[in-house]
Amino acid sequence: MNRVQPWHAQEANAVLRELDTKEKGLTTKEAERRLQQYELNEIKTEKKISPLKILLSQLKDPLIVILIAASAISALLGEMLDSTVIFAIVVASAVLGFTQEYRAEKASEALKKMVAPTTTVVREGKEQQIEAKYLVPGDVLKISARASLFLKWCKMVFILLLHIYAYHGSV
Repeated sequence: MNRVQPWHAQEANAVLRELDTKEKGLTTKEAERRLQQYELNEIKTEKKISPLKILLSQLKDPLIVILIAASAISALLGEMLDSTVIFAIVVASAVLGFTQEYRAEKASEALKKMVAPTTTVVREGKEQQIEAKYLVPGDVLKISARASLFLKWCKMVFILLLHIYAYHGSV
C-alpha cells in the first residue's frame, strides 16, 4: 500500500523538489506567475449585500408582514389612528433593523481590512513580510518560535477536540 505522507512529515528536500522550489525561495517573477496560476490565497467572500436588499429583508419578517396586514385591515375598517400607529411601528422596526444590519455589515468589512494576516517568506534568498493572501505553493515560510508555539498549541487543541468527539460523539 503506497501511502503519501503529509507535507509536514516529509523530508525538507523532498518537499522542495515536489513544489519545484529551493531553500532560497522562489524568485519574484516565479511567485507572480504562480499567483496568476493559483490566484489569491484567501477565502472567497459573498458579494456585498446592497442597502436596498437589507431594507427589503426587514420587511420579510413574518411579524412585520402580520403588522402590515393589520395596518391595512385597520385602514379598510376606517380605524385610521390604529392603522397609522401600526404602520409607524412597522417603519420604526424596519429602520432599526436596517440600521443594525447595515452597521454590522460595515463593521465586518472594516475588520477584514484591519486583520490582514502577514507572514514572513524567503524569496530570492531574502526574508520578506507579505500579506498571507499572496502566498503561493512553493513559498518558503519563515516560522518564528512564537508562531511555532502557536501552531503546536493549535495542534494540541485540535487533538483534544478529536478525543472529545470520539468519546462523546460531539464537541
